[in-house]
Amino acid sequence: MTSVYDRFFNLKGKTAIVTGGASGLGEEYSRVLLAAGARLLVVSRSKKGWTELKKFAEENHGQADFFQKDLTDENAGKAIVEKAAASFSKIDILINNAGVQIRNRLADFQDSDWKKSDRY
Repeated sequence: MTSVYDRFFNLKGKTAIVTGGASGLGEEYSRVLLAAGARLLVVSRSKKGWTELKKFAEENHGQADFFQKDLTDENAGKAIVEKAAASFSKIDILINNAGVQIRNRLADFQDSDWKKSDRY
């Protein structure tokens, strides 16, 4: 018998990209997608958390790949799509989770702060 979870959240055969996918909320998104059967490309500027996520994928018979990329790089988007296409041949889902938090009072923001936050 098919469970309700399998009927409504079956992502087998789908490919997902999660930016910022190795830690915090991004890691949780990654785990849920893997548990639902999606193939996953995790994009992060740091490898922190990747080992645990890869282990989770293997334990759940999932397929995950990692791409270390800083999204403030203006060529990041193109590089991510090329990596996903090379690894999985198609992209079905994008969770654009990566972000930056700049803690300044609005009056204290510099042009460089706006430019950095705008890249995400």
